[in-house]
Amino acid sequence: MDICELIYEDSILAYVQHEEGRIVPDTNRFEYQYYHKDHLGNIRMTFTAPKAAVAYLATMKTSNATSEEAEFGNIAETRQLDALQAYNGVASSRLNGADKVQDLRLE
Repeated sequence: MDICELIYEDSILAYVQHEEGRIVPDTNRFEYQYYHKDHLGNIRMTFTAPKAAVAYLATMKTSNATSEEAEFGNIAETRQLDALQAYNGVASSRLNGADKVQDLRLE
């Protein structure tokens, strides 16, 4: 059974102290903050779990061209519709400065 300390400031819950760190209330959820201690038990660092990352995806499909061109820069210029250069046979993107695949060979 864990024993925790409830810390209030001006009659509002500020955080909940526990053995491994503290729990801080945030608008609609609680943020868990953990302590990194040295060999004497002194707190050297407080860290928290990273917030959820947002991933943006450019599929390079022509059916998604309008929405992708609004979100990303230079998508229209880098889109390759040549099926021979495309990994999946539909479309690909040129991410380097070379105009053709042959330009990348070392001579």
